Amino acid sequence: MESQDQTLIFDLPPEILVEILSNADPTDASRFTQTCKQANVFSDSYALNKQLFLRLFDPPAAPAPSSTPSYDFKTNLRSRIHARQWLASGGGARTIATLASSLPVEYEKVLATLVDVAETRSKAASSLTSRNQDFLDRFLPCQAHAGGGGGAATRRRHRLSRRTSASENDGGSSTTTTTPNNVTTIDELTQPRLKGGHALRYVGGVEDSSQRTAQLASKLKVLHTPSHLSLLSPQLRTSAREVVYDQRQWLRSSQWGPFVTGTGGSASPRGPVVDWHKLEAVALVMAANLKEVEPSGWGGAEVVIPEGWNSTRPVEIPSDAGRDWAGVEAQPFVGTYAFLDYRSFEHFNFHRSPGYTPTLEDETEAVGDCMKLTLKIVDEPSPLLNPGSPLNVNNADAASNRGGDSDDEDDDSSFRTRSSPPISSSSSSSGDEEMEDAADVFDDNSAASSVGPSPATSETSTGGAFPPPKLTAPSTSRSTAADGSQTLAFQGTSERLSFQGTFATAGPVGQPRRTIYGTVNKTSEGQVHWTFVICYNSGPQWLMHGIQVGGVRSKYGIVGVWSTADHDEAGPNGPFWYWPHSDTTSE
Repeated sequence: MESQDQTLIFDLPPEILVEILSNADPTDASRFTQTCKQANVFSDSYALNKQLFLRLFDPPAAPAPSSTPSYDFKTNLRSRIHARQWLASGGGARTIATLASSLPVEYEKVLATLVDVAETRSKAASSLTSRNQDFLDRFLPCQAHAGGGGGAATRRRHRLSRRTSASENDGGSSTTTTTPNNVTTIDELTQPRLKGGHALRYVGGVEDSSQRTAQLASKLKVLHTPSHLSLLSPQLRTSAREVVYDQRQWLRSSQWGPFVTGTGGSASPRGPVVDWHKLEAVALVMAANLKEVEPSGWGGAEVVIPEGWNSTRPVEIPSDAGRDWAGVEAQPFVGTYAFLDYRSFEHFNFHRSPGYTPTLEDETEAVGDCMKLTLKIVDEPSPLLNPGSPLNVNNADAASNRGGDSDDEDDDSSFRTRSSPPISSSSSSSGDEEMEDAADVFDDNSAASSVGPSPATSETSTGGAFPPPKLTAPSTSRSTAADGSQTLAFQGTSERLSFQGTFATAGPVGQPRRTIYGTVNKTSEGQVHWTFVICYNSGPQWLMHGIQVGGVRSKYGIVGVWSTADHDEAGPNGPFWYWPHSDTTSE
């Protein structure tokens, strides 16, 4: 009888059996293929593995060249199901740490797999859902950033988040798997990296595995957006500041931006490579600052601060966009910047000694006005961005190179003290929860990743408020990315949308418009890189380099670092964050 039943099963046409198995969970289908030799044949079935994959995940992007091998559905399905098992283990941070310590290679593969799931989400559109997004929401969810007050914008954001989640779960995916009660959080998953180095560096062209793992963990946290727990941790926030405000992190060798040291110049065949550890610190500092000022009305009710997986999902380029693949003209950008009192910045950066390391533990930051950037594409970039410009990263004679790239990180003694009067500012620290060993996330590499204070800038002659960060142009040529995306040049204006910053001396009088020049292009890794130069008082004042988190036109927008346009050796720097602004920013 048993033999007859077995015969009946395998007498079914293969396509029928594939259809039946494809409606099972991949783990159940795998168990079936292990029951006998005849069943095991289906473990290598391209049709079955493809259907199982597409039932749970978004279709892979079509390969560009015809010579590219077809997508390996079997290997990628197994990797993602294995990552799911890690996330559903439910052991908490200690269990994950134990697994990561005993199985470091496997842990790195899990992080790489989850980053791949996040980066290969289908592009957001009005009627398009994403199975990858559903997977992330289910097994690595973003906790609601509750607490710390709230206002109309906060309540509106939470309503939009719930509505978006509900609408996406109603269609597009046939999966009915429910969220496990013992799901792992982003903080638990990335906790093991606290004990390793964090700034990715290359030695003889080989990456250290622990640094690779740390970069993957940071990248996943950036795409996840800062967690509620990380925003409430004073230790973690201090550690992030000590990366963001450390002037040694933002020199010519890293193109004055969130890039790996040594990959910012023309000598690097790969071009600038994003340092996700730096970008994680910037994202955390800006999110924590805006979380504090939002309840007091920063930006007004119409400005919704983006957060969560949906905000870092790339957006489909409209068919009528023309050359504007990046959304330069699609809608204005809103956002702001943060800085420290210059006296704190100067002390933190220029008063280190073998026996004394300054800290920013008791320092506070100031948050700028909510600014609106209105941009328009132009045919040619500003001369400020040309290779021969003294502002350009590839100019060998640039005044920014204080003694050579190789000495950038150790030449603290050569810094001069800026004579500009420091800014007086006030800002409250947020939350009293602490992550265990949270400071280690950034402190393990403090020699190369400490944070420095934000700039104390003098007031302009036309208004009492302090100017937004000075922007200087990076090296940008009118290049074309592998996917055909051309470098776009733009110019525009920066003006105050509403004043709700934390400048102690700022008054109600509006600042004059500032002229903006810049470019947007894709790096060799496919990351969207924005460069801004902000000009006023008859010249360029500030340089900003940022990455659009999540990809093209993402709602999370551009996170990066500003510094002085003239690369003043004692000039300040700090974080900024601008995102596309519309009534549906979080939808």
